[in-house]
Amino acid sequence: MERRQASRRVARLASAVFAAAALHAASAQVVVREPAMVKTGLTELDQIVSQSALLISSGSYDQLQREPDRLEAGLAALRSGLGDQSTGSRALLDLLTARARVAASGMGEAARTHNVSMLRITESQLAQAVEAITALCPQELRPARAPPAH
Repeated sequence: MERRQASRRVARLASAVFAAAALHAASAQVVVREPAMVKTGLTELDQIVSQSALLISSGSYDQLQREPDRLEAGLAALRSGLGDQSTGSRALLDLLTARARVAASGMGEAARTHNVSMLRITESQLAQAVEAITALCPQELRPARAPPAH
């Protein structure tokens, strides 16, 4: 019981830290070198989040195990379209990218073990990371369904 409560406290703290990073992301934007590549990367990341929720609902565990590879492809496209970043933007982008990778990796592992509760948690974490990454990019390059930065 204590372990579960500690886990919840850590999750709430992580969410608060993540929300602060997302707010910072709204005020800082990345430098774009190739807009088409950035848009391609963001679209891929958005599709991964959308499809992950559907795959979890349908119990398509084999397909969910491939999400980390798809994430890497989306992140590679995004990175190739970005120019040189300020130290703050680069650090924030690195943090958010790492968060997305950890969530996607956890999702793949949860899919392998058919751990539905962990799948839902990691899907939520991935969605938050992708939303924050998207908020760093100019509005005109974001996928149509991505929320605007506040």
